[in-house]
Amino acid sequence: MSGIVQDHSSQLHVLHCETLEIVPDPPIDMPQLSECQCHWYAGTAHSSSEVLRIKRAGKIVRLDYCTFVVSDAGQDMDVKLTVATVAGEHLAVYFGRLAELADSEQFLRHTLELRNVHGVVGTAVVFCAAQHRWTVDGQQPPARSPGEAICVGPEDVQASYVLQHIFPDGAPAPQESDDDQQDKSQELDLPDGNETKKE
Repeated sequence: MSGIVQDHSSQLHVLHCETLEIVPDPPIDMPQLSECQCHWYAGTAHSSSEVLRIKRAGKIVRLDYCTFVVSDAGQDMDVKLTVATVAGEHLAVYFGRLAELADSEQFLRHTLELRNVHGVVGTAVVFCAAQHRWTVDGQQPPARSPGEAICVGPEDVQASYVLQHIFPDGAPAPQESDDDQQDKSQELDLPDGNETKKE
């Protein structure tokens, strides 16, 4: 890829929620999960997943829900991953910090507990990484104020490049799985010559 324009004053954070598992006998009414969504919040940035239909507790749902957050380089901020009804009622949440999840160009695997006031509702397996912001000649990145965090989608050239390497055949639709031992190894050859490795 030619014509790369580096921006070392900002970063792209990749937040990939791979799977969600509702614990057996969760402290929640399961019908509330019959149509729900996951949400990432990072500072002022927010994104939501496709609608999920979770019918049973104790089963792994393959999400492959990716969010791309652009912020100032080295900026840390509060992060939340939630499960909510489509009407916006939050049912369970993980609270953390962005630097704890994505502080390296190598994807880091985390298992996050999503809780409500009664206890653990489910666990999510996420892979997170960060890299310096880049674009290509002739393409203007979205406007962003200093200190602001924004989400970008597949229309962004850098986010699209990462998505194509995570999902070379396209992102699969969310589905329930009985097998959580799927191959999670993948390498991303970045245009600046660096490698981001997911393992």
